[in-house]
Amino acid sequence: MSKMNPWVKGAFILSVAGIITKILSAGYRVPFQNMVGDRGFYIYQQVYPFYGMIVAFMMFGFPMAISKLYAEGNRKKEDFTSIFLGLCVIGFSGFLLLYFGSPLLANWMKDEELAPLFQTLSYLFLLFPVISMKRGLFQGKGNMVPTALSQIGEQLVRVITILMGAFLLTKANRDLYEVGNAAVFGSITGGIMALFILAVYSPWQNWIRWAGLRIDWGFMKSFIGLGIIFSLNTLLFIFLQLADSLQLYQLLLAEGESPFRSKELKGIYDRGQPLIQLGVVLATSFSLALVPGLAKLKSEKKQKEIKKYIQLSVKMSVVIGMAATVGYALIMEPLNEMLFETNEGTDVLIVLSASVVLGSISMTGFGIMQGLGIHRPLIWLSISVFLGKVILNFLFIPLLGTLGAAISTVTILILLTTGIIRILSAKGYKLKASPAFIKKMAISLAGMAATVLILLFIMQIDGWFSDSPRAKSAFQAITSSMAGAAVYFWLLMRLEVFSKEELHVFPRGKNILTLFTLRK
Repeated sequence: MSKMNPWVKGAFILSVAGIITKILSAGYRVPFQNMVGDRGFYIYQQVYPFYGMIVAFMMFGFPMAISKLYAEGNRKKEDFTSIFLGLCVIGFSGFLLLYFGSPLLANWMKDEELAPLFQTLSYLFLLFPVISMKRGLFQGKGNMVPTALSQIGEQLVRVITILMGAFLLTKANRDLYEVGNAAVFGSITGGIMALFILAVYSPWQNWIRWAGLRIDWGFMKSFIGLGIIFSLNTLLFIFLQLADSLQLYQLLLAEGESPFRSKELKGIYDRGQPLIQLGVVLATSFSLALVPGLAKLKSEKKQKEIKKYIQLSVKMSVVIGMAATVGYALIMEPLNEMLFETNEGTDVLIVLSASVVLGSISMTGFGIMQGLGIHRPLIWLSISVFLGKVILNFLFIPLLGTLGAAISTVTILILLTTGIIRILSAKGYKLKASPAFIKKMAISLAGMAATVLILLFIMQIDGWFSDSPRAKSAFQAITSSMAGAAVYFWLLMRLEVFSKEELHVFPRGKNILTLFTLRK
């Protein structure tokens, strides 16, 4: 067991780094939208899914695949040489494809002014091979600190670049597409920071010996497949955003909306992305922490323990995801105005809030399937998510506009969640909710909802607190959400939704037990 401790510690370090980077990635979009408005937000969000896909491979997929192969200990140096050279070919090809294909991509989106933003993003492909390789080798050796610091440093510098660029260029009254280009440039400065941090931990001379060696494309094929599989969890919401980037604006145009208004509507719709991302991060941060242990339990053939871990992981994602979904729906109007200056599109954001619990269960399910080695269904599910979203967008957007896009997202996530549950059940890992659990969850959610609604009703009285509508909305959203969360957490503990044994499994579970007793 002592040999596993460094790996457990390393997994925890990467989990914390992942949470920090995801919070940074979601949080900066609120002040950014405030500076550039909904149209400026639309411009950036059109490009963001492509950045997200590159990062999914560079930060998670390929490094995890490399670390797995390295940790196995039965690979020759030539295998990793082949991987690095293969990544260089992929990176350079990706750069050429995106740089010279940018006009075609922008034309497909019906917005030719987006082409320079895609060209700027294409340079990230040139940083991709070294960052992926070094992160993977560090992780394979059990040293997670360089990877974690490079992830945090990358996001921090990227966010600073985006916000500083938006502030300076909007003050100078520059075109919003120039502001968007500066924001995309943040991905390059972030990548350079990641390279710098990795270089501090590893001399660059290590790479000189790799020159002039050939690529084993047969081996690369299996490696790329492994990297894609490890990326799928991160790519889930990226695929949904990609479909909206490719379709929503042009479908709004086809229905007679002006280009200016269509961009505004897409920007308003995109307000939901940081809210969903923050909710999912919160809901999955604990549940996914249990997943890495599944592979070890499976190798030890501890089926009973595996089933307990799976049940608890999904249970945690449901408990936190449902709270976030219901909470968002209740406070969305003041929250929308507090964060984004107006409450326009509140109905669309309320529908999108259902994505939090559905996305949390789906991401946890993806993690479980990865941990159990159930790989092939993950690929088909991911393809189905993208194609299903595209089809549903064509059906709903012409009828309902951005509300139709929100409905298509929620619908495809319902189908995805159902598919994951069925696949796990077919593999012998049936997920079930007891009547007692459902009852306790209903009481806890009802208590939270009642608290929030009562406070919102009281705070609707005119002529108190502030004459500023946005300040009043901020007070309403913050006060009611904090009170609702406190009541929900208290009810979870008093009703014993989680047993003492279950709480001990989670980080800081013992600390929770010192604050709340589960004895009635």
